[in-house]
Amino acid sequence: MQKFDTRTFQGLILTLQDYWARQGCTIVQPLDMEVGAGTSHR
Repeated sequence: MQKFDTRTFQGLILTLQDYWARQGCTIVQPLDMEVGAGTSHR
């Protein structure tokens, strides 16, 4: 198991992703991108 600095937000996210990956799960992060005319995919 990798050790990440859980005092940072990024370290906390990486720790959680590592934990769930070891449980056989995949975490899918949302993608929010502009598609034109000031609109976004959500």
